[in-house]
Amino acid sequence: MPKKSYASVGKVVYIMYVNPEDCTFKSCVCGLNVNILNMKIAVLERDSVTNGDIDFSLLENAADIDYYARIDKDKVIETVKNYDGVIVNKTVIDRTVIDACPKLKYIGLFATGYNNIDIDYASQKGITVCNVAGYSTDAVAQHVFSFILYVSSSLGKYIDSVNSGDWKKSKSFCYYPFPITELKGKTLGILGYGSIGKRVAEIAKVYGMQIIVHSRRNNGCPYEFVTKEELFSRSDYLTVHCPLNSDTAKIVNEDTLSLMKKTAVLINTARGGVVDEEALANALKNGSIYAACVDTVSIEPMQKDCALYGIDNCYITPHIAWAAKETRQRLVNIAAENIAAFLRGEPKNKVN
Repeated sequence: MPKKSYASVGKVVYIMYVNPEDCTFKSCVCGLNVNILNMKIAVLERDSVTNGDIDFSLLENAADIDYYARIDKDKVIETVKNYDGVIVNKTVIDRTVIDACPKLKYIGLFATGYNNIDIDYASQKGITVCNVAGYSTDAVAQHVFSFILYVSSSLGKYIDSVNSGDWKKSKSFCYYPFPITELKGKTLGILGYGSIGKRVAEIAKVYGMQIIVHSRRNNGCPYEFVTKEELFSRSDYLTVHCPLNSDTAKIVNEDTLSLMKKTAVLINTARGGVVDEEALANALKNGSIYAACVDTVSIEPMQKDCALYGIDNCYITPHIAWAAKETRQRLVNIAAENIAAFLRGEPKNKVN
């Protein structure tokens, strides 16, 4: 007769049935083994999602969690090898790390993108990888239009001008030496029509913009679907929302930039690696395009030799499009739900 035993994860108690003949365990809840139920998880980059303003209680209720504010590259293996699971943001978990950490069963992400994880090798080793998709849609779309409005109205230039005393010297009630353009009727090109691209299109429609889209798949897009070349050549504003992979790496390059209007503005809130930064720097300096607005660069934090740094018509923010407090809290909560689902034997947001 099997004997009843108990295992707990956070505040959830699982009833286990122990077969004394072969010492196997069976859960009446989800059929998981006791090793998974007792798993320890390391959060390797806690400070990437909080400056003290985020509630981690759902995460702590889901599993036995240890926090690391940040992790140096040379400390990853010696840290991860002690855990059954990790949650990372930008930390690289590659074949070397996986081989050195045989206890690893679960890799969670505080992110949508997972190009820092060796997905294929994790799959070979039976490791579940779960990302957090859709958490930042509204925040990133908001940031895109913050960029567009900033450039179209020359807001920064006017604010700097007033702060330097120019309005006090003006002989008129107003002055407008810097260009101001309406968005209505302008063409917005969207490269990548996922959840963020769709939300950007919805906002653009409210402004009366003409919307064109290029993406890997059409998926019933209600807007004009064009070739990549058409997207670059016709857009007044071109915003990038595709993932970084072998097909999209440096998709913004010398050839595609040469197709753009001299009055065009490029916006990148996707991965920095989708842009050839040397080519973009040259295009900005020689006036091939009007401006660029980027929230990501190819190596982060930005390196001293970043080709885009210090260019007057390149407006850069430090990878913050996703960083609204509400967005970060949603991210942590979904990461906690991912762990709980994995422990139930029903993984969600699984990318392998």
